Amino acid sequence: MDARLILRIMLCAALASGGLTGCFLAPAIDSFNKLGVTAGDREKLLAERIRVFNDAVSFGQPGDAEAFFVPEQRAGLEKEFRKQRKQEKVVDSRIESVGFSNESRTALVEVTVRYYKVPYYVVNERLEIQEWKFIGTSGWFLSSRKEGVADSVA
Repeated sequence: MDARLILRIMLCAALASGGLTGCFLAPAIDSFNKLGVTAGDREKLLAERIRVFNDAVSFGQPGDAEAFFVPEQRAGLEKEFRKQRKQEKVVDSRIESVGFSNESRTALVEVTVRYYKVPYYVVNERLEIQEWKFIGTSGWFLSSRKEGVADSVA
């Protein structure tokens, strides 16, 4: 028998038995989307990145949170983050708004942060502005954070 004929028979048998449900290209398409090639893909990837970062901050996992810092600003952000961690404990955070610019390669994110000052256990709330940058195929990284209201996306 010809190899093509055998392949056709196997393919028909698989289709008939329901063995090939869904698109066999789905994993490749999903991997392509995770590269952040288009502005829409980058925008979808940011929400999960912010959630994981803010969870690491809330759970007191500095190593996990620091992995999200832009390499060029890492030293300054680590120093600020460690100082803040000694003074307060974050108990919750909620994304209020996200503004994209530069073809969705930069984003300003307003996050409401609930925290208490150590050793006082009264929960306070502040609005934190996080600036995130998309770097190559590595994804989103935090480049700055400050208290206040975002003026506009840079």
